[in-house]
Amino acid sequence: MSQLIIGNQLTEETAEGEGALPSEYRRFLSVISHRMVWFAQDGDVLVLPSRPDEGFLAYVRRVNGLAEGEPLILVPPPGRQGAELLYDDRLAAPEFVAGLRTLIAERGVDRVFPFHLDAAILRLAREIGLAGLFGGVAFPAEPGGELVNSAAAFRAAPAGNAVPSLPAAGRGLFNKADGRIAGSIPLPASARRVVGEDHQTARVLISRNRVPWPSSTGAQALLDVRVRAVFGPDADGGPTRTEV
Repeated sequence: MSQLIIGNQLTEETAEGEGALPSEYRRFLSVISHRMVWFAQDGDVLVLPSRPDEGFLAYVRRVNGLAEGEPLILVPPPGRQGAELLYDDRLAAPEFVAGLRTLIAERGVDRVFPFHLDAAILRLAREIGLAGLFGGVAFPAEPGGELVNSAAAFRAAPAGNAVPSLPAAGRGLFNKADGRIAGSIPLPASARRVVGEDHQTARVLISRNRVPWPSSTGAQALLDVRVRAVFGPDADGGPTRTEV
């Protein structure tokens, strides 16, 4: 039998408002979601925010031994927020849902493999008749997926149960005042701090000593407090420097 693979790279709270991501980063994530093709086999149906490059698809087929034209890739129409990611309204588009329902029946799809299981995926599964494949759906339907996708909640749960978590020196900052207090703590010459935004992967490395850029820490930017400058990649991945 076959599976339905869905490359919903981000949850809805990063689409707009204070948690909105820059359009350049959303386009980057659209391309990153194409990696879900590697999980596909002949007969599978793959839903992605954009169509992968044909050269990349040919390479995956050759490496994984897939037939020409496999897997079948669907791209929903653009939604209110555009076509960069699989936003909730794109997955709920009537013409897309109707076409997907027909395809999964023709291909005998009996499994659903989303990147992120959330309320939108559960709604889609109900619309196409595959809701019975998920067990314990009450939690993500509420939606609990956004809760467990939070780094702050990940730290709060063990802290409330007196269970140590790593990094032990880390802490959650819940408002700007918390951030100012944490930022005012002197930073030793040999120390570094990493600041991240909840629900997002972007991180800033703060350091008082020279660190090569790009950084091996996985941070998306480097704040060097010695020279009061932020170093980061430009649109082409090259280095940039911004005085602060």
